[in-house]
Amino acid sequence: MEYTKYNAKTGMITWVISADEEMLTENDFPNIPGAYDASTHFVDIGTDPPEIKERPPMKTKQNKTEIKADGAELVKFSKLPKPCKIQVNGEDYKVEDGVFEWGTRLPGVYIVRVVAFPFLDWEGTVTAV
Repeated sequence: MEYTKYNAKTGMITWVISADEEMLTENDFPNIPGAYDASTHFVDIGTDPPEIKERPPMKTKQNKTEIKADGAELVKFSKLPKPCKIQVNGEDYKVEDGVFEWGTRLPGVYIVRVVAFPFLDWEGTVTAV
């Protein structure tokens, strides 16, 4: 039988194992029967017993996709989970208040990713011209 192991403090799925009952009792780790994908599911540790659930989508809003590369014009991301991490082309920003504004002086296409477990990651692009 397959079991999904998870972090007991966060509910984040760590791996899936094929095991029999004897192996499960020998190894003390929290698990849920079945095989679940960490990119789409999490374990709700607030329920008794803990339940597997689909990761919810974010409600992130982006007010524009193109800005001037002048350092003054900004794109605004709102309705962000509190807290969350924003990655802009690999550079990390921590956001506590649910709003993130960003601009640049360098022209290009920028990938913006919002990460806040248990939500599904959100991704958008900004073109600076």
